[in-house]
Amino acid sequence: AIARGAKIYCEIKGYSLTCDAYHRVAPDPEGRGAAAAISRALESSGVPATDIDLISAHGTGTPANDSQEANALSEVFGERLEDVPISCLKSMLGHCMGAASAMEAIASVLSINKQRIPPTMNTTNVDPSFPIKIDVNQQHARKAKVDNVLSNAFGFGGNICSIIMSKYVA
Repeated sequence: AIARGAKIYCEIKGYSLTCDAYHRVAPDPEGRGAAAAISRALESSGVPATDIDLISAHGTGTPANDSQEANALSEVFGERLEDVPISCLKSMLGHCMGAASAMEAIASVLSINKQRIPPTMNTTNVDPSFPIKIDVNQQHARKAKVDNVLSNAFGFGGNICSIIMSKYVA
């Protein structure tokens, strides 16, 4: 890209793939596989959790998925999670199965380039049973400093992928 003079939208700094193999279609309620994927993605990227500016959650809007993802995020980010905006793109597009993670990665890259956090539509209340208060960006996009994004993608059978995308600095 540099040799071609092409615009570099971001760098993929790190990733991780795990499989909790908890159930064919249900996630591990504790979020152990997701926490492992998130932690390992951060480790492989060299980006500390304290530098994540946005979480693009898998966010299906189902109690089983959302609570296990909240558990995993809480385990990795601790109290810092309260200060990291979370966006759930599926609230606007639905669940496009395999294409969902690609679309969420594109939205994450655009968040970095536009310095805007996409909204989570149709969300007015966050489940009070989540282990920690979370900042789900509700109803409207908002301007914010977005240099590093964690994007989560979960699949059937407990397949879990987390990637870290960062602003390109020459």
